[in-house]
Amino acid sequence: LLSAHAFNHPGIPLTTNDLAYVKARLNVQPWKSGWDALQADGQSSTNYVMQGPFGLVSRTPNLNQYPWRNDMSAVYKLALRWYYTGDTNYAIKATAIFDAWATTMTNYGGSEAYLDIGDYAQQMFGGAEILRSTYSGWTALNTQHATNYFYRAIKPAIYNIPSPVRGANQGMAMIKSGMGLAIFCDDTNYWNQCLFAWRNDVGGLADTAPLGIIGDSGRDQGHTRGQF
Repeated sequence: LLSAHAFNHPGIPLTTNDLAYVKARLNVQPWKSGWDALQADGQSSTNYVMQGPFGLVSRTPNLNQYPWRNDMSAVYKLALRWYYTGDTNYAIKATAIFDAWATTMTNYGGSEAYLDIGDYAQQMFGGAEILRSTYSGWTALNTQHATNYFYRAIKPAIYNIPSPVRGANQGMAMIKSGMGLAIFCDDTNYWNQCLFAWRNDVGGLADTAPLGIIGDSGRDQGHTRGQF
């Protein structure tokens, strides 16, 4: 079976080819509509006001979730505007926001942290990937801050990789986040663990009781059916 040996950056969720493809079509529909929407989005503006950082973010119980979500979304959108326009003001803003969180946040707590991390994996890892790969003002120290942050605050909240992961969308959120972390951090071993989980336990079915009871059994019919 194939496994990872090296990573190209940016690698999640967009590659250099993806970015270049869209950049060449910003004035052509349907890409123009998306570009117009991005430019009108307040989170992609250099006037965006950072809402964090905080040392602790938590889901269930909820604490500082929306500042983290909004700031990670802003980093991604600002990074995209930097790439598509070449205006370094967007990259400077995005780098400052991300680095502030990376050097402040020490813990993603709560019993459902992995869901928030999975929902915003593309923004969190994607923005940092674009900046790291395309912006000369992003330094080796920024990369070290990001790597430390991902291992310190994010990876412990994903847990249970390679297996068993949690059921259905919860397990997929964990695998998705783990893959994003592995790509940014050039962590071949962790990538292969995530790949193993995806191939062998994608919906948490490895954690099935002898009578066929799965993680979402007894929750409701929709979730139970969805896991299968």
